[in-house]
Formats: sequence, C-alpha cells, structure tokens
Amino acid sequence: GGAEERTRLFGNHIAVLAAYFPVLKTLPGVAELPPPPPLPSAAARDRLFRALAGSLAAYLEGRRSLMLVTDDLQWADDLSLGFIKHLLEEALPGLPMLLFGTFRSEERTEALDALCADPKAEAPTLQRMTAGEVGDMTRGMLANRTPPEGFVSFLADRGNGNPFFIAEYIRVAVTERVLTRDRLGRWSVPSDSTGRAADYRTLPLPGSLRQLIEMRLGKLGAEERRLVDIAALMGRALDIRVLRHVVGLSDDDMLDIADELVSRQIIEPAEGENYRFVHDKIAEIAEAALPKDIRQTSHHRLAEAFEAVHTDGAAREDSHAAVGRHWALAGKADKAVRHLRTAADRARQFHSVAEAIALYAAALREVAALRADEDNTEDWQREALTLNEHHGDVLALRNRHAEARTAFDRAIADSQSDAEAVARLHRKCGKTFEIEHDHDGALQAYGQAEDALGSRYALSGGARDEWVQIFLNRAWVYYWLNRPEEIDAELETVRPFVADGGLATHRYHYFMALVNRNHRRHRYRVPPETLSFARQMLQAAIDSDSAAEIAFAHFILGFALLFAGVLDEAEAELFEASQACRRIGDAAGETRSMAYLAILHRRKADVEETAKIAANLGAIARQRGMDDYLGVAQAAQSWVAWRSGDTETAAHLSREALATWKRLSFPYPFQWTAGLVALVLSSDREPETETLAIVRLLRNPPQIHLPDPIHDALGQVIGAETAAAAQAAVVTAVSHARALGYL
Repeated sequence: GGAEERTRLFGNHIAVLAAYFPVLKTLPGVAELPPPPPLPSAAARDRLFRALAGSLAAYLEGRRSLMLVTDDLQWADDLSLGFIKHLLEEALPGLPMLLFGTFRSEERTEALDALCADPKAEAPTLQRMTAGEVGDMTRGMLANRTPPEGFVSFLADRGNGNPFFIAEYIRVAVTERVLTRDRLGRWSVPSDSTGRAADYRTLPLPGSLRQLIEMRLGKLGAEERRLVDIAALMGRALDIRVLRHVVGLSDDDMLDIADELVSRQIIEPAEGENYRFVHDKIAEIAEAALPKDIRQTSHHRLAEAFEAVHTDGAAREDSHAAVGRHWALAGKADKAVRHLRTAADRARQFHSVAEAIALYAAALREVAALRADEDNTEDWQREALTLNEHHGDVLALRNRHAEARTAFDRAIADSQSDAEAVARLHRKCGKTFEIEHDHDGALQAYGQAEDALGSRYALSGGARDEWVQIFLNRAWVYYWLNRPEEIDAELETVRPFVADGGLATHRYHYFMALVNRNHRRHRYRVPPETLSFARQMLQAAIDSDSAAEIAFAHFILGFALLFAGVLDEAEAELFEASQACRRIGDAAGETRSMAYLAILHRRKADVEETAKIAANLGAIARQRGMDDYLGVAQAAQSWVAWRSGDTETAAHLSREALATWKRLSFPYPFQWTAGLVALVLSSDREPETETLAIVRLLRNPPQIHLPDPIHDALGQVIGAETAAAAQAAVVTAVSHARALGYL
C-alpha cells in the first residue's frame, strides 16, 4: 500500500515497533527515524502495547475481523502475556477480534490465572478425552471407520485421556505390527488374539510415555539419533544452521536427515528454514537419556557453534541467552556470564522484565561459581556488583521491593571502596522503601547514602550529582509525611549546587520539591510564588529533554493552576499532560491527569464532560490498582448523580469514594470531592456522627484548606452548641460551596 498505508497502520508509532520488529526498518525512511525517547520501564511497556494495539485497530478498520491463536501460553514470555492483558483491559472490547489461547492446566501460572479471571475472558477447561472421543481420534489416525474395538478400549484405558499419549500408542502399535492391514486394507490384530482390550496388555506395548518415546527414538539410524541428541539440548525450537555446524553435514545431507525425522514425526517445520520437535516431551526424554559427560561436551559444541554461525546482526543479539545457557551447562562460567549479562541487559532494554530477572539471576549463579575459586574473587567482584545492582533495578520494577533491597545490599558488600556506588545503591534502597510508604526505612537508607559520600565540600562530578539527588529524593518522603519545614531544609542544603551549574534534571526535581513544599505548607492554597516555581520546573524539564519529565511537569503546573482557580490554563496544561503521557505510554501519568481533569470540569459545572471522564477514569484506575484516583472517579460520579437528581446513587458513591480513600496508606488530601456531596445530602436533617466525622475530616490537615467561607462554616459545625445550630452551619457551608463552584 505504500507510504499512505504504512502511515495508516503504524502512524507515529513505527519507531517504537521497529525496535521489536526489525523487519519494519526495511520500509523506506524508517531506519532514519530518531529512536523513541527513553522512558521508565513500565511506561515504555505501555507505550509499546498501545502502539501495537493501535496498529491492530488500524488493520481491522472497515470490514476486517481477526482471530489470533496463540498455543502453549504456559511458555509465553513476559511481554506477550503483558500485551494480552493490555488487550483484555483496554483494546479488545472495541475490536472485531477474538483472541484464542491454549495452555496446559498442569503448567498454569499466576499470570495465566489472572488472565482467565478477567471478566471479559472465557476460560473453559478441556477435559480428558472420553472413550468415544478416543475412538474418533483412532478412526481418524488409522483412516479406518471400524478400528478394532478392543484396541480402542485399550487406548481409552491406557492413554488416560491424553491425546499425545494416545497418538504415541497408535504410532507404536503400527510400527511394532501389533496392528496390521489385511489384503482389503482393514486393520486387524494378531491371529491368536480375541480382540478384547485385555489382549493388548500382553502385547509388546510400553507402559509409559517415556518408554513409548524411547522406543520410537531407538528405531532411528545412527546419524538421525546423533542429530536428535544434540538438537534436544536446544529445547523444542531448533536452529538448523547451528545444528549443521555442530554435526558437520552438508546442506543436502542435513536436509535428508531432517526430512527423515519429519516423516517419523520427531520434528516438524517451523518459522523460516528452522524446525522444532513435534512435542517438547520428545526433546526432554532424548536429553535425559544422554550421559552427563556427553551432555556437557555437546553444550560446549553448541555454544561454539552459535558464536561461529551468528557473528553479527539481529540473530546474534537474539542468541545471547541460548549461548549463555550452553556455556553454563558446559561448565564454562566465565564465558556464560558475558552472554547471560548481555541477554539480561537486552531483555531489560526491551522491557521484558521477568526475563531480565531470570537472566541476571542465572549470571549471578555463574559469578558465584567463579568467586568460589579464591584466585578469581577480586576479578569478579566488580561484575557481581553490576549484576546485583541491575538485578535489584528490575526486581524493583516488578514491585518486588524486599528482593530488590537484598540485591542492592549484595552489591553494596562488593563496593565498599567505591563511595559513589555505595551511595547510589543506598539511595535506590531508599526509593523502594518510599514507594512502599515505609518512610522510616526510606529516611534511614537516604541517611546511609549521604554518609557514604562524606563531606559535601570535597565532592565533585558524579559524586556531587549523586549527593544532590539524595536530598531531592528525601524531599519526597517529607512531602508524604506532610513536613514542609524539612522539605525546605533539604532544599536549602542543595540550593547552591543546583543553582551553580546543576543538571537540568536536578533543577526539575528541585523546583518540583518547592511546589510540593508550598502545597503542604499552604494546604493547597496556591500563591503566585508556587506558580512561578511550577513554571521554572517545566522549563527545567524542557531543558533536560526528557519526555517523561516534560509530561509530569505539565501535570504539576496544571495541578497548581487548578487549585489556584486559573481553570482555563489549568485545563490546557492537564490536557497536554494527558496527551504527552499517552504518547509516551505513561499509564500512571495519564490516569493522574484524567483525575484532575475530572475535578476541573466539575469545578466548571460541566456535568456531561465530568461524567464522561469519570467513567473512563474509574475503569482504568481500577484496572491499574490506583485507588486514590478510583476514589476521585467515584466522587465525580457521585456529584454527577446528585446534579442529575439521583440522590440515592449519589449517596452510595460518595460513601464508596470515602471508603476507597480510607484503604490508602496515606491520607488523600482532596476528599472534599466526595465529602461535600455527602454533606449536601444530609443538610436537611440534624448532623449525625457520620456527618460530623466528615466535617472534621474536611476541615483539618492534611486535607486541602477549602475557601474561607466554606472552611469557617465547617468550623461553626464543629463548635455548635446545639444540633440545630450545627445543621444551620452545614446548610451555610453547602451554600458557600455551591456559590464558589465546589458543588
């Protein structure tokens, strides 16, 4: 379709997709496109998923429909399962597309269970085959309408309803001439048999799947069996060029053997010119039959063959994990580490986090073996430091924070002479504590990071930059703890370093901390100074040339403008933030922006737009586990219901919102969005215990300081000497809230 069709299918996302599908780089002009801006892993994954889902949607425009079939999902990689989850949550309901996947119930995983539990998924269990179905299968495989009934009964009994097991029995029965054809082509049993199922139990048929496959492998010629034994060490998927290099066969001889193995249903053609085993059990059983010394030697030869065959390009990049595994099993830990680390770094680059975690762990096992040799300890100390740090980074990305800290602690043990590394690792530990809202743990870790660097007056270069970042990170802890004076103390310490040639990213964090400090100090009343800080923060983000920082800076500025009452400019900034987050795939940032756009349109009394945003916000906040913004959606929907005259729904949703925020580990400061609706619904009666509790919640820190007329009236509710006076004060507070655009 040319450039027009390319643009229709891929839009502005082709550079994102080309990193994962290199064939796209062969399209005109794609190779010259700049790479997409770097993002944190979760945001980059979401960007990829949105790009791929967008291309699917574009492909399906018009009258097209699609069924996507994925087999053996129990082996699916992290990115594949993540994309399926993304389709279920965000894209699939709106597409003319059926996603059909299969997996083995005995090998199910937590990720597969989660997919099956999705309300948009159907997850039927395929039961074991019945005797009638075994008969149908047998008739099909033998091309015979009336196979011996006794043999079918035997298969139903011995095969345990497993189709692969049943197929193997049929295949061996024919090979061993337990079943033979008569002159009319009908299958028959030995002449001395009565044809009953019991007769087959005395015939030379193995009693287990392992024995069945071993019998089949035993019928192979020497060359075929040698190839199968080496191929089995690769797993199910085979690289035919590597195999040919190991066995030293010509192209023609290799193809002849491959054809023979295909005809015997040992292997089958796969993608490109490669092959794969018909069933993974064949590879597993062939490998288990090899003596340990032969396995080790063969792994050595395979590793060398991979390196010799794939010398450059995408195939070499894709082979590092396999080469590392072969070197490890060959007992060559030093060679294994290099490939495993490269494969892990590559998996991390492409945001396949689970794979990266496993590969870093494998590399660390090999380093441990090398360090067991006392002569190698110092040589591998730096490698262990790097691997443990990277391992901790990817564990933290999966919210496995305790394991991440263990990895960082191991790295610290190997970096005692490198103060900058020790500080960086303690700071990373501190961030994991902060994310868990373990603020004491975070502060202790940041203190250890600072101690590692020593006197700030002696610092320069990277050490000074690390020292500044520690203080800027610690300011976030004090924001959560609502301690603005300590935020100020942190910022005062680093102020000279940020102002005097500091990094743009440091200025960005610095001005953001000033905005956060003022929000806490003034309880989200926004003086001109706060807006000035927010604008300087946005400029610093632009100077840093970081798409993620620019998007978040637009949000922080829009947030400040919203609570300053500059609603039109706030809307423009929050809308830009939501679009920027969508462009870069920052799902959390997009959700956050939507939440405050919902509050903004409520402040503008735009019921229709508030309802639309709140519906979308509620769905994605629930899916993403962001309960603070789920509460905002419930509160906005409560307000919409109240404005529409549905007081019962409004009351229910306001209670839901308050209950949602109560589950958080920190006090969400904008609970007025639900609380004021609850108050207006109760203003026709004397305040009850629940109403008074809401009044106290809304009036006291760390909740936003509502405009003085509302704030003062709420104070009169608390100080009222009679129930009637308290009710009158509630009515006054509600009246002011209406007049000022808070209801």
